[in-house]
Order: sequence, then structure tokens, then C-alpha cells
Amino acid sequence: MNNTKLTAVMAVTNEENLTESVSSYLSAAKVFSQVEILLADCIESEESKKAVSEAVSAFGDSVTLIKFSETPTRAQVYQKGLEKTEGGFVCFTESAVTLNSKSFKFIKKALKLHPDKTVEISVKTRNKNEKFIGYSKLDGLAEFCDLNEVPYNAALAIYAYFFKTEDIKGINFDFSIGEEALKKFILEALIKNPEISYSNKVWCESLRALENDSVLFDGQYEKSYYTESIRNFMIPFMENLKKENGKVSYIAQYALCKLIFAKFANNYYENNKSILSEEEVYEFYDAVCDALKYIDNTCYTAAAIRCRYINRSLWMKILKDKTVRANEAYKIELDEEENINFAVEGKESAHISTLASVALIINNINFDKDSLEFDAEFTGKDFIDIDKLELYANYDGKKVKLEEYAIYPLLKCFGLSYAKKYNVHFFVPVTDTLENISFTYVIDGKEQPLSLQFAKAFSRLRLRFRMAYWKFSKDKALECKNGLYLRVFRCKGFKRFMRESLLIANQLFATKPFSNSVRRFILRSLYWLTRPTFRSRRIWLTFDKLYKGGDNGEYFFKYANTVKDDVEVYYIIDKDSPDCKRLLEYDKKHVLIHNSLKCKLYALNAEAVAATHASVMQYCGIPKYLVPNVLDLFKAKIICIQHGLTVQQLGQYQNRLYDNTTLYCLASKYEKKNLMHPIYGFEESMLKINGLARYDGLKNNDKKFILITPTWRRNIVTLGIAYKVKPYNEHFKYTEYFRLYNTLINDKKLIDCAKKNGYGITYLLHPAMSPQLEDFTQNGFVEIVPAAGDMSYEKILTEASLMVTDYSGVQFDFAYMRKPIVYYHPDTLPPHYESGGIDYPTQGFGPIITNHEAVVDEICKYMENSCKTEPQYIDRANDFFEFDDFNNAQRIYEEIYKSLK
Repeated sequence: MNNTKLTAVMAVTNEENLTESVSSYLSAAKVFSQVEILLADCIESEESKKAVSEAVSAFGDSVTLIKFSETPTRAQVYQKGLEKTEGGFVCFTESAVTLNSKSFKFIKKALKLHPDKTVEISVKTRNKNEKFIGYSKLDGLAEFCDLNEVPYNAALAIYAYFFKTEDIKGINFDFSIGEEALKKFILEALIKNPEISYSNKVWCESLRALENDSVLFDGQYEKSYYTESIRNFMIPFMENLKKENGKVSYIAQYALCKLIFAKFANNYYENNKSILSEEEVYEFYDAVCDALKYIDNTCYTAAAIRCRYINRSLWMKILKDKTVRANEAYKIELDEEENINFAVEGKESAHISTLASVALIINNINFDKDSLEFDAEFTGKDFIDIDKLELYANYDGKKVKLEEYAIYPLLKCFGLSYAKKYNVHFFVPVTDTLENISFTYVIDGKEQPLSLQFAKAFSRLRLRFRMAYWKFSKDKALECKNGLYLRVFRCKGFKRFMRESLLIANQLFATKPFSNSVRRFILRSLYWLTRPTFRSRRIWLTFDKLYKGGDNGEYFFKYANTVKDDVEVYYIIDKDSPDCKRLLEYDKKHVLIHNSLKCKLYALNAEAVAATHASVMQYCGIPKYLVPNVLDLFKAKIICIQHGLTVQQLGQYQNRLYDNTTLYCLASKYEKKNLMHPIYGFEESMLKINGLARYDGLKNNDKKFILITPTWRRNIVTLGIAYKVKPYNEHFKYTEYFRLYNTLINDKKLIDCAKKNGYGITYLLHPAMSPQLEDFTQNGFVEIVPAAGDMSYEKILTEASLMVTDYSGVQFDFAYMRKPIVYYHPDTLPPHYESGGIDYPTQGFGPIITNHEAVVDEICKYMENSCKTEPQYIDRANDFFEFDDFNNAQRIYEEIYKSLK
């Protein structure tokens, strides 16, 4: 065996990148005396066969093809390659991976210093934005370590390693556990030989997403990734380690904790893939608790603290539950060094936090007349008995106890709530004597100071800027001193000028990269240079999805342009939107291009934003990286004029706190009833029934066609930036959603009935689903229209004769015209929102159908009866809507104007 020869076993999983991948590994000849590549096709398509053939031909003797009788898995390729390996070193890779040329210098150095040790490099994976992000973050720059001492340096991507061939003799890939075979092999190899050379400065780049990517990682869409992975791989693996060695290696403990955490992290909130039913979620949770019996509490908490993508409330819940299930009692204790520890009798206490890290996170601060209004979250709830908690605000010589506030507190994973935030809402009167505002809490009978953090866009302050302040009145401002308390101080004239100058200088040098700091500097400086031209102007902004107009924002904007008063209303649109040219032709002066410098300056000087979507500052052209620098300047009142009606449980996004909403315009009393629930945090005076602006364009113009338009599902789209068109999701065509609707629009009976009765059929894809257009089967009769294109909602809704939908918000537009609706609610396709303000069986505007054959029959029945709406559904629409005229935008405008006086 040639000890300086490298054998690279490569699975072909991406034919397009094959040549580049092979070339990058052959370049390792700069380090090794010889490099051979053993290649096997894991795709076996015409394209992959051609690519493999060309690679073998192009690279000659350096590449050898491994053949299989059936399409192999990566594990099978690596096993056979390992058996054929003749080099002193071996690596396992795939054609989706490219070895960075910078790696060779380090590998050469590592082999010189430690010629008999495994070499590990960092891994970067490509994310949804086509950028490479770090998967494995190794400590240090170029080091040698024993993984038993630093287990977090063990990357779980097999192509991170160049193994000494002799070291992995006797270790095989376990085909019985599928893709987990690769993880098991890595762990067995590292446990056997834990001393490695590693570097964080060199890397390989993978087109394959790994478990830290909650969007593109393939495994999370497979049911086997959850309970089966734990029951068939993790638990038996740890049982065997304990049987052989008397304990489970810290390397395995730490690695398996990370893998378990990723399974949860990939299903937080809207990232829930809905792969598991509620019953299966509990089965998975049981498996997790069983697996954790083999993991020390000290290792578990160390991994959890270091692993940024798992929420502390979740890992604390898991820790408590697995302890109770083991019939053990736990206590949360404070040691002499003010560390907070998780203690179980007979076991080493596990560090979970420090007293100094317990904080009050300020989410929103507002000022109205004579009081500062605060919304905040207490972070110590995971290790303090909430029933015994005493939380205080201290100001003006007073000590005011803060009570829990019910605004949306839920933390969710797999669609289920696992914990609650501890929110507080309180007012501090601004008096002539008010100076400092501090916060304390009581633990173990001792009062402790609370540090402060600032999280959201409307928190007004950021700790990263030493001179940060928020001027909330003509002569007073607020700052945070040392992260410990708030200080009210006089701020006007020369004092304001000096403070602002220091802040701008501080912002320029306080953050990286410097190019972004320059942009921040320019924006803030231009704000002050142009402020005199804006000071006396009343500017309102509005928008729709940015990549598409024609919704409530545009209708509101167009009405506002007919009003002759002291207000200027501007509409924001993306320059690449199909509607941009049309809107610029309509009124170039009052259309702002999203992300332009002009748009940013108008946003910072706006009096109000009539918002149709959440995350208002981003929709107003201020990206997240700029928000901390200008959040004190953004003073606009946020008025929600809605995209769709709030009749479902949307507390996570539509609560008052999310965008600091001060006024909410509604179309129905049932919306108001829903929004009056405490989790939304609205006072009744903030909720006004005015109608939706786009209803002004809903004048029936029937053109005899059936409109099929279901809403989207969060778990089957590739989540991207809210105001951008969603990326294509290659998993979509395997979903139940696709199967149901592709079957419906290609149903022969439905098409024949439509032809017989003179109707067309249009399938309108929700904007978030529009990138999946190519997946649907075209039949030449049904027109499939992507809503993200240049179609007009007004045109398609007014001309359609019948709507078939599940829960789409456009059902209300159709009902507003008193047109017929058929609801298709298959049991196999649940909604992604819980119902809130409308009960479909008793309040819906049409019949509810739950299976394919019945929905086809119902649509055909309507077509055979000229698509007439039954009287009971007209009555329901009359009850639901407050208005049935075309003056909605006028009412909204007048309500906003009145609220801002």
C-alpha cells in the first residue's frame, strides 16, 4: 500500500458538477504522491451515464468506474470503494462536492506534522439563496486535537475527512440504516481514532444541503428521518457502545445531540414540514427521551448551549421530561459563581445558564402624550418558577410589579406548542423627574438586577452602538446604559447634534463588513441632510406583495390619489415586477422602487404605512442589516389594511406586537371577534370595520369559466424572503397537495362536462406556489395561471362563474359578489392555519366536499344549473360583510386620517 497515495471514492449524485468535482480532487496531487478516483453512478439517468462516461474518458487512468448491478446508494458505493482502496489515505465524497484549492496547503502541513492522523476540513453547503454557508464550525485556525476533549469539532459530513486507511480497517457501512450509515461510519472512525488534525480556514463546498438547512435538506421530508432514525440507528448504536466500552463516547453523545436538535429545528413554527401526524410527533418525542437515557446531562446541555439552532425553552423541556421519565427528581440551583445548574441526585450538575444572562428583552417602545409604553419578554422562565416570579420596573422612586401579558406567547415545533414566552406590557409616565428606569426580579428570595436586550425593529435601541438613542419627544430621548438600565435625558439643539455625530461615527466602525457600514453611514447622513425637505410633509406609504400589484395596497393608493388634501401617498413596488411599468405609467411621481435610496428615505420620513403584509420595515425597503442603524428614525404609524381576511388563528404574525400595529382595518364583525382574543393584543378602539380596498373593483362580469384556486401550504413551499417570489421546490411534486389538484384539473368527467355546458376551467396557482407551474400536467383545456405573473386578480375574479377553493382568502372576494363557491376540504390535506373567525359548516359560502369524486360531481351540478348561488349562501354573505358597496378605500382612508390627527 502506498502510504502517500489518496483514494477518493466518489458517488455521482450531481452530473452537472461532476467534472469540476473530479478536477478538484485530482488537484490533491499537490499534496499526495498519487490520487485515484473510484467513481460510481448513483443516478443512472441518461444524463448521468453520459457525464460519467465523459469523465472516465477525460481523466484517463486517474478515474476508475465501479459498477453495480442495481443503482447503488452512497453507502454501497463507499463500502465497495473502501474494499478497493490501495492508498494510504481515503476520502469519501460525491460529485456535488468541490474541494477548495486552499485546502492543499493545510493538508500538506498537517500530514507533515502528524503523518498518521486523520485530517478534517470545514464544510460549506449551498443554501436557498445560492450562497455557501458554514456547516461545520471548527474551533481555531489550524490545530491538532483529541475529539474526546473537544467533541464539538467532529463534523458529521463524511467528505470533511481524509482518513488514514489503516485506521478504518474493520469499520463498514451499515446498509440497513439507509443514509444514517454515513453518520455511523464517521462516529465509529472518530471514536476509534479521536486524534485529528483540523482547520477552520480551508473547506470543501457541497451542493447537497445537510441537516442544518431547514429548507433544502432532503432528509427532513422523509418520515424515516424522525422516529425510525432514533430507534434503528441512534439507540442501538449507543447501546452497543455502552456494552463494549462501559460508556458512550462523548464524541457520539455530542454528535447525536446535534442530530436530534436538528430534527426539531427543522420543524419550528412555519418550518413545520407536516411529515408527522400529532400521534407520530409524540412517538418521536418518546424516542428522543429514550435516546437521551444514554447521554449525560453535562454533555447534553453543553451541546444545546453551543448549538445555536435549538431554542432553550425546547431543550430545557426535553431535559426536564427525560429526567422525570427516568423517575429522577431534578432541581435548578444557583452556585457560588452565580451559574445556574440542572441538578439530579447522584449525577454531576449540568450548567444551563448564568444569572447575568437572565434578561428582559425589549420588543417595542412607544410614546403617546405623556407615557412610554413597553412590550418586553422575560428570559428566565425556563429555570425560575413562574408562579413565584416577582418582576419589577423601578423608576421615579417607585417599584412597580409587572404582570404577565397574554399577547401571542406560544413556542411551536411540529405544529404543537411546547412552551410559552413570559411577556409583559407596561407604561412609564414621563415626568420632569423621570431619569432612570431599571428592572429587577426575585430569585431564591434575593432581588437581582435584570440586564436589557433589544430584539425587534420597534425596540428603538440597539446595544451594539454605544451612543444609540431614541428621541421620543421635542426635547427628551431614551438610551440604554451598559445594558443595565434605561436613561431619559434632554436632547435638543447642540446636544442632539453632538450625540448624533458620535452615533454616526460609532456606527461606521462598530460593525462588519465595512462596505455595509458605509451604506449605513450614507443612509443616516442623507436622512439628516434631506430632513428639512421632509419635515413638514405628511407622507403615507403602501404596498402589496412587491413582486405583484393589484391588491388592497394598489386600490388604496389609487383612491388616495383622488383626494385633494395635505397627504402624499406613495406605492412601493419591486422594479422586476410585471406591474412596475404599468404603475410608473399611471403615476411615476408617487411610485417608489423597493430598496432604492429614495424609497428608504421616504420610509424614514413617513407618517404612516398602510400595510398589507407583516415585516413592514423590510417591505418599506429597509433590509434587516440596516434596521439596527435606523430603527430610532422610523416613526411611521403602522395601519394594517390586510391582504386576506383575519378569520383564522394568525396570532403569530398578526398580533399588535409583531409590527407595532396601531390600527387594523376589517371587513367583517367576525374578524373583529377573532382579533379581540387576548393573544392578538389589540384594544377594541384599534379595530375598525371599513371593508377591504380591493373590493371596490369587484363588479361581476361573468365570462363562463370555473376558477380552481386553493391556498398555499407553508410546509410545501421553499420559504424565502417574504416579498420575493418563492424558489422552486423539487419536493412539491411528491406531495398530497400536488396529487389532489393535478388529479382534479385533469379529470376527464370534469373536462367533458365543462365542454358540454360551454364553460372553461382555469387553475390559478397561489403566488407562493407559482414556481411549481412546470410540475402540473398540461391537458390543453385547463388553463394553468401563476398568480405571481402579470395576471389581474380583479379580472379573473369578476369574470369567473364558480370558485373551487379550500381556504383561500379570495373566497371572500367571490362571496362579496355573491357568486357560488365550492369548498374542497380533503381529509388528507389539512389547512396550515387553525380556524378562528369563521366556521365553514355554518358560515361558509358554499357546500363542503371532502373527496375527489364528490367535488367533480358538485362542480358539474353547478355548471348544469348555470352556476347559480343558493339563497342560504347569499344570506350568509349578507351576514358576514358589513358593507356591499364600492366605497371601501374611501372609508379606510378617512379612518386613517382621523386616527392621525
